[in-house]
Amino acid sequence: LELKWETEQEEKRLLKEQLQALETWKQAAFSKLQEDLSKVEILDSLTPCSTPQHSSVPNVIAPL
Repeated sequence: LELKWETEQEEKRLLKEQLQALETWKQAAFSKLQEDLSKVEILDSLTPCSTPQHSSVPNVIAPL
C-alpha cells in the first residue's frame, strides 16, 4: 500500500514537471509569434501598397 502511494506521488511529480515544461515552451512559442507579428507589421507599414505594380507589366488586358 505504501509503495502504491509513493508510486502515485512520483507520477504526480513527473506530470507536474512535464506540465511546467510545456507551459514554458508555450510561453516561449507565443513570445516568438508576437515578435514575428511585430516584424511583419513593421514591414507592412514600410511597404507603400500590398500589391506591387510593375512598370513592365501593362495595367490593361490586351484584346485577343
